[in-house]
Amino acid sequence: MFNYLTEEQDNILKRASETWGTGFQKDMLQEECAELVTAVSHWKRDRVHISAIFEEVADVLIVCRQLMLDHANSGIEMYLHNMIESKMNRLEKRIILGDVNAPILLRDEE
Repeated sequence: MFNYLTEEQDNILKRASETWGTGFQKDMLQEECAELVTAVSHWKRDRVHISAIFEEVADVLIVCRQLMLDHANSGIEMYLHNMIESKMNRLEKRIILGDVNAPILLRDEE
């Protein structure tokens, strides 16, 4: 469902988890997300090209995929599917209603 890597690449991620453990993975997730935030900040000030954003997005997607693989038996894919479905439905509703706060995807409805 959320697999944007090849089976071979998934196997590399599984081996990485076996080699360095989940603690390392948590650190990598935090680091890659921070690098994406920094790249977006630089991009907003025209200090980097949009390609810098996509490079960091690739890193975040890879480490997120590793997280999903490590928790494959926990039902995480169905949970993510449901969360995405809910957020997309909320976004569509806001667009239809002309809600000026529509870009605020992650804020729970009050």
